[in-house]
Amino acid sequence: MRDLSQLLQSSPSKSELIQMLEPAVREVHLNAGNGLGGIPSWIHELLSLCSRAIEQHGETVQLIVATPRRRVLLLPFCGRSGDEQQVHWNLRRVAVLLALLRVVQQRVAQGETSTTRDVYYSNVELFRNQETVTGTLKVLQTAFQLKSLADLNVVPAQKGLVFSTCPITLRWARRTPVSLCLNPMESHLIPYLDERTTLTLPQDGTGVTVVILEKEAVYNKLVRCTRVGDPRLHRILVTGKGYPDNLTRRFISLVPETVQVHVFVDADPYGINIALKYMDACPQVKVQYAGATLTKLLHREGTTLLALNERDTVLVRTTLQRIANSPADTAQTHQLKCQLQRQLFYGKKAEMNALYSTTDHRQKPTGPSPSPSLTTAASSLK
Repeated sequence: MRDLSQLLQSSPSKSELIQMLEPAVREVHLNAGNGLGGIPSWIHELLSLCSRAIEQHGETVQLIVATPRRRVLLLPFCGRSGDEQQVHWNLRRVAVLLALLRVVQQRVAQGETSTTRDVYYSNVELFRNQETVTGTLKVLQTAFQLKSLADLNVVPAQKGLVFSTCPITLRWARRTPVSLCLNPMESHLIPYLDERTTLTLPQDGTGVTVVILEKEAVYNKLVRCTRVGDPRLHRILVTGKGYPDNLTRRFISLVPETVQVHVFVDADPYGINIALKYMDACPQVKVQYAGATLTKLLHREGTTLLALNERDTVLVRTTLQRIANSPADTAQTHQLKCQLQRQLFYGKKAEMNALYSTTDHRQKPTGPSPSPSLTTAASSLK
């Protein structure tokens, strides 16, 4: 190794001296490799190249991620010491990427599957939120040229629920085809669905109606009062327990176009945004907004309306602007816009639970009586 005097002699200019002092950089490309060996082999080769460059040769590794944006990360970071924010950003990105590469390598090699929630809680201090895990996994999916995140053996956590009076068959197009039948008259967690999953209903969905509910409490109430009705008319209840996750929205998008889909949400700006989430995620499925509406709640005896707070008002205005800028001008978006304007005009909001709260206090009959059908229960929400 040459000392500083030797470097000064061989570098007559300042720029040449800085160039001589910069460490050697080895480029390591994060991609699918030669296509052989699969994901564990690709990750093993990548990590081996990085460790040999740093430990044996003292070189800085330049990780080049094969995505459309061509992300470049340095390990260890070399640059101006004054740019602490850039140093911290780069180091954290590298740490997250290497940690998830190790997780994916272990899961795929052992044939095990974890949820993004499990991975996040394995190192909360590093990941900070689940969006970091999901976003980095999508980067790996693009770099490895995978068709689905399921190929990384890390899947989204299940949140949504589904209940049906008819059997629902799900099929996954894999090397070994897999199918799952959701039994009728039972509540199920919506299983993991990828881009190759298909959904089949009896008679191609003819006579089937899907009812989407914002509140899990309303969902559970309708499940309890449901009995088998006309075999030609079936109902499917779905709830995303508030804002729907990707699995719930994908489940709705798999529904055949012949199926009627109705969404019931709170009469507040958050409910309208939830309805928009379903409509935006399922453009090929006609999702119809069915309430609860503020105008009907105003005429319902015993209903307590709540005042819009400042945060609600800001969300109403933001959502109205979003709908106004949307290229899709349909009857559904016009109805949502009218509901938002009425909430802003009255300065009030209400929860959909108020639609049945007045009937909960009525005296129940002592003798046995048949439970109402799902059609009657759902119609009471309109």
